[in-house]
Amino acid sequence: MSVINNIYSYPRLERLDLKNGRYYLDSNNNPVPSVTTVLSKTSKSSIQIDQWRSRVGNKEADRIIKQSTDIGTMVHEALENYLNNKNWNNFSSSNDGQIAKNISNKFIDSGLGRINEIWGLEAGLMLDNLYAGTADCIGIFNGVSSIIDFKTSKKIKKESGLEIIFYRAVHMPMLIMLCLKPILNKL
Repeated sequence: MSVINNIYSYPRLERLDLKNGRYYLDSNNNPVPSVTTVLSKTSKSSIQIDQWRSRVGNKEADRIIKQSTDIGTMVHEALENYLNNKNWNNFSSSNDGQIAKNISNKFIDSGLGRINEIWGLEAGLMLDNLYAGTADCIGIFNGVSSIIDFKTSKKIKKESGLEIIFYRAVHMPMLIMLCLKPILNKL
């Protein structure tokens, strides 16, 4: 089991759902877009989703989106509970609950055991006046400081890695300051 070590102070983010996407209040109380909102505005995915919706119809698209969201929420909650040493295997007997259980077991069996140390779960990260977001897990994975994102898609997708790059841009100065603090304190 991973060790939780709160060496960083991640901000609690206040979420705003606006008509053009999810926003958070930065430390100056200014609304800034979420990383997900920024990426959705800069990708072709909205066009592809519209095309898919046209093919399957609105009712079926809404059903699939709700099912995917429900499964993703169950998996994220289970994995967070697992990493917090809480009861995580608490799924309904519904088909969606069983899918979420299978995905969670796969994560636990094949990946979570390689997390050596956890610095934050659902960790808020922000750059004032630019963007903010919540990283699923930040810590040490296989001996390397990492931002870990739990993806629950039924299909394997080629990820661009932009989401992680956005989060790294915020976290890297925190890591540097933690390393420099003992040196700076001696000056």
